[in-house]
Amino acid sequence: MPYSQITMLTAAHCSGTGSTWKIGSTTVGVSASANAGGADILRLNGASSAIGVLFYGPYYSNVGVAVSGFSSPALGQSWCINGALSGTVCNNTVTLGPVTVNMTDNYGNPVGSYSNSWLSEQQSAVPAAGNGDSGGNVFRVSDGLVYPTGIISGMQNATSSCTGIDGSDTRVCSKTIITAGANSFFSNNLAWQVLTYSP
Repeated sequence: MPYSQITMLTAAHCSGTGSTWKIGSTTVGVSASANAGGADILRLNGASSAIGVLFYGPYYSNVGVAVSGFSSPALGQSWCINGALSGTVCNNTVTLGPVTVNMTDNYGNPVGSYSNSWLSEQQSAVPAAGNGDSGGNVFRVSDGLVYPTGIISGMQNATSSCTGIDGSDTRVCSKTIITAGANSFFSNNLAWQVLTYSP
């Protein structure tokens, strides 16, 4: 049975509902409520170019890896963090969750309070993500297969040291990443499934 609608998930704190998202002049989708039970997740409707792969590698990479299904987050899992400005950084171990996180921006201003948040620590102490990476994929690899687990939501203990695009006055990064568990979306939207790809 063909899919009747395709959507993408991103971080809710990135925009309100009804916003049009574009890459250059190409429309990626229009933001809509995700019904994610308070998690930092937003849907982008109209993502017709989605093919069941995730970008993988440096921030400038156009290499994709096939998605094999979905995995709920759990303590002790090893994740790859995949941000638009940082690229893919793997070997992040889940240390805490699920918890509710009160997030602020770089200046201490409140952004929102989000449930089903998970913290992971980069085991080689390199920056895993930073400003501009929110909404990117977080996934685990098991037996060579890729399973999305969540969305980049925030970070703790940020510094100006960054992977990928350098840090600046507006870009800071951290090895401690906050992830919105995608299971919040799927448990509240039972008709939706992860788009997989079989080469």
